[in-house]
Amino acid sequence: MGIASETGHLRQVIVHRPGNELARVTPSTMDSLLYDDVPWVEKAQSEHDGFADVLRGEGAEVLYLEELLAQALTNPDAREYAIETTFDPRSYGVAVAGALADYASTLTTEALAELLICGLTKDELAAAGHAPGSLYLETLGPGDMTFSCLPNHLFTRDSSAWIYDGVSVHSLNRRARRRETVNMTIIYTWHPMFAGTRKWNNG
Repeated sequence: MGIASETGHLRQVIVHRPGNELARVTPSTMDSLLYDDVPWVEKAQSEHDGFADVLRGEGAEVLYLEELLAQALTNPDAREYAIETTFDPRSYGVAVAGALADYASTLTTEALAELLICGLTKDELAAAGHAPGSLYLETLGPGDMTFSCLPNHLFTRDSSAWIYDGVSVHSLNRRARRRETVNMTIIYTWHPMFAGTRKWNNG
């Protein structure tokens, strides 16, 4: 596996089909999530499916980010890294970080992958029975996110790049996108498809 040309034939590509995370872009969140308008999720999905079909028509193997992430998370080390890195007490406070980690640890790999991309609202955390007493939670409205979704995962070209026989996982400057690096690191570190790949992690 390797890439030595920017103009050669595309054989394999990682894409992210828009999902529930895009539905969380609302008039009140779109600025912080780096969107100029509220997206039409069904239209975005339809257009993305057409895009993927074009890639396949040109002979490229289309790999879906969320599926790769779920497959990588079957590795216990990947799961531990995902939970510890995503739910840092320095970001959410000890109580909420612990509650989020406890909730995440109960999920299947597929559900955990979706959580890491779609985030979780205060109401959803409470409904799961994992909402602790917390000053941080008291500042949130019922539908506010306890930790944010990643609607910009759609732009997979930004978070990593292949250079010859290795991959660079990029540090993204904007706060709304920084956790994308965590998910890409999980894929490139623990997915069997990329075993033995040289990796430069700039996150």
